[in-house]
Amino acid sequence: MPISKPKTHTEQTLAQLASLRESLFTEIMSHIKQTDNSVAYLRDGYYYYTRTHEGKSYKTYCRKKGSLDDPETVILDVNALAEGRKQFMASQVRVSPADILGYAVDLTGGRLNTIYFKNLQTNELLPM
Repeated sequence: MPISKPKTHTEQTLAQLASLRESLFTEIMSHIKQTDNSVAYLRDGYYYYTRTHEGKSYKTYCRKKGSLDDPETVILDVNALAEGRKQFMASQVRVSPADILGYAVDLTGGRLNTIYFKNLQTNELLPM
């Protein structure tokens, strides 16, 4: 017989509100568009935007060269980077005029960031 984890004080105190909490969560989520694109902006011949996906926690950073009708290139999939991690935050996502993507990653929640650079022509991370 598996050993069950004892309930915390908070869980015990709020147990009677479980159905109300679920109802409120469902109501709030019904007003949030889960799958969406941000407004694209033009910079150096590329249209940049982000996408969110239903059931995913993080953004996907994308761009299209020349026009919004051109094929999409994913330049940073934060959901893929965060997969399997308890804590993950990507920030300061920027593309340089030299077509180098820079971004910061925090794996601790303590605002201790590691900076990464990715060559968008080769899709390879640059050595640190």
